[in-house]
Amino acid sequence: KFLSRWGLTNIISLDGSTDGEKEAANYETKMRAIPESTLPRDSDGFPIFDLALVGVGNDGHIGSLYPNRGEIDVVDGPWTVAAFMKDPPSISLTLPVMQRAK
Repeated sequence: KFLSRWGLTNIISLDGSTDGEKEAANYETKMRAIPESTLPRDSDGFPIFDLALVGVGNDGHIGSLYPNRGEIDVVDGPWTVAAFMKDPPSISLTLPVMQRAK
């Protein structure tokens, strides 16, 4: 309701569990359900967002992807991953998704 007053209707939220893998998978399923006319995909099947605000930390993390961890090495496949750097874990878009934002 808060965002709908500005006409924002394609809002995806987390389910609120502490299961990072499940949260990441469910979030990706919700994104993939958005029609390509609304969320275009490139020739590799990755979504192309108009804008992505991505945090970068002084320890080198991008989004919730941390250096020297497997999640940062994902270059094809999933759009989201669980990042187990805290409890409960975070989820993050993968680098290929972040890189394709306009």
